[in-house]
Amino acid sequence: MGKYDSKAKPQYDDRPIPIGMYKVTIKDVTPDKISQNTGKTYCSISLSINDGEYKGRYIFDNFMYDDTWIWKWVTLFNALGVKIEDGAEINEITAIDIAAQITGLVLTIVTKNETKDGITRPKVYKYLPKGGPAVGLNAETVKPVDDFR
Repeated sequence: MGKYDSKAKPQYDDRPIPIGMYKVTIKDVTPDKISQNTGKTYCSISLSINDGEYKGRYIFDNFMYDDTWIWKWVTLFNALGVKIEDGAEINEITAIDIAAQITGLVLTIVTKNETKDGITRPKVYKYLPKGGPAVGLNAETVKPVDDFR
């Protein structure tokens, strides 16, 4: 069998999955990771697919804390039903406060597969607004889920 190592990283199946819409649960939020490339702090989110053939598969997404990433934070908040007013200040503290409250919440995402360093993995392409699919998605490229509540 082997010896337990509490510091060992869990192994996830990160093989590509079909492009499509998936209901997912936010399993873990780590708001204070440090990028090995830039040295900047970012938030890492682990999502688990809720049903179907890929139930239990994990998809990971990262959110930086700078102005160029505000759009991504807003799409995540909208997918969770948190409305952000035009002109609202979004900063690291705001993001960390909200991120700390979202573990266990369910949302719908659209995936894509991305190749980096020769490895193809599933990635979040879009966080869909709470209540339904985003405008501009098309049935030929996205497979529907049963329910958007």
